[in-house]
Amino acid sequence: MLRFADAVPILYASGLLSMIRTGRRRRQRIGDVAAGTTVVVEPSGRPLRTPGWLLPVVTLVATLASVAILVAVLDAPASPQIPPPAGFVGNTSEPPVPGNWSTIGITTSTIGYGDDPVGVQFSRAWAIVRTCSTSGQCSFVLTRQVAGSPPLSARLILQPDGWHATFPLTAFSCGSAGGQTIYWQQHSSWVLLFVNAGRVAKANERNYSYAPGCGYGTDTVAWAATHR
Repeated sequence: MLRFADAVPILYASGLLSMIRTGRRRRQRIGDVAAGTTVVVEPSGRPLRTPGWLLPVVTLVATLASVAILVAVLDAPASPQIPPPAGFVGNTSEPPVPGNWSTIGITTSTIGYGDDPVGVQFSRAWAIVRTCSTSGQCSFVLTRQVAGSPPLSARLILQPDGWHATFPLTAFSCGSAGGQTIYWQQHSSWVLLFVNAGRVAKANERNYSYAPGCGYGTDTVAWAATHR
């Protein structure tokens, strides 16, 4: 358990300091001091000699590196707790009908997305593909149109509150600094519910983006979709 104490703050700086403090004959880390143990050379063995400056230099490097890493971590902006998209209740296991879908989305909340006001409606195209393995296991993949970007695909995974989909990260420009465009990576998570024999769907979408030069952005979108 004291191995953790030896590693404080990180990179074993405390353990190395303890080895310096206990002297050349013992060289005990904190765990060794607590347990009353030390490394010894068997009678038939021969000790390996190291330069006297090696341990102090390694200890200094580990301490400085540990402090630098901790400062960088503490100075990093705290990531907000972004809730997942809302799920559904009732029978959520009905699978979708494969094929092309017509959809309408409406932005229901937004923070930090200046070009995405609440209440705006838009339409997108979906395509759902069903694939089955030789063992009879089947899965669904949803491909959706994204404004200004190539279509994105994600596997639909059945959970108790609906079919979940997590799409690949997408880069969008969010500002500029020093003549350079700043891009943030958008995370997009969905929960879908299929009804009417899988030909009608509802979906809740949650998007989240971050970049040091732009801060955070998040929104939610409610979708209504029908199989063509």
